[in-house]
Amino acid sequence: LIMLPPDYRRYISFSQKLRAIYDQYASRVEAFGLDECWLDVSNPGFTWADGAKLALTLRQRAVNELGLTLSVGVSWNKPYAKLGSDMKKPNATTLITPTNYQEQIFNLPADKLIGIGRRTYPKLIKRGINTIGDLARCEPEYMHRWLGKIGLILQCYAAGEDRTPVMSSTASRAVKSVGNSMTAPRDLVNMRDVHCMLYVLAESVGSRLREIGLRGKCLSLSVRDENL
Repeated sequence: LIMLPPDYRRYISFSQKLRAIYDQYASRVEAFGLDECWLDVSNPGFTWADGAKLALTLRQRAVNELGLTLSVGVSWNKPYAKLGSDMKKPNATTLITPTNYQEQIFNLPADKLIGIGRRTYPKLIKRGINTIGDLARCEPEYMHRWLGKIGLILQCYAAGEDRTPVMSSTASRAVKSVGNSMTAPRDLVNMRDVHCMLYVLAESVGSRLREIGLRGKCLSLSVRDENL
């Protein structure tokens, strides 16, 4: 095993370069973490074939200009697009459309869906909700009684009914706080681990503050253990 030191400044640099490419094709580009974005390219007359063609263009430019491979999900809502980007890796395009979504994703484990993590999935299984299709077919009222608002959101995601818009690159809104969080792939066992995690989070928050021209007065830090 060859251990390589992390270079988060380089990660952020490549993330910004990719974002610059995305901005050439969509006015609405919303970042999701350091290495993912949603692009809203919906326009009158824009077809699924056009979406697949644009995905191929982005993948080719990423390889040719940055030496990176992209996996792209094309769909009509954000949770399905995110799911599609995870289904085939590396360097692939997955289309999840209104005519094929049940065949494509309903048999997948429910934890493949955004918002369902290692704590929530076992709870769903105990209720007999094993797949995305199982969750999609649940009554919203039942999910709300059981899990509250998050239950409604997850059922909406699974059924393809989420209509949350992609935020515009130029959208202006009052910013009261800027933050970022991350779940480590393993427990942090020493101060080097902690330093690496804090570094990437601080870089992300600092970059966002500089982008909107603000600075903070109060810094808060929260830490969760393995039991959340």
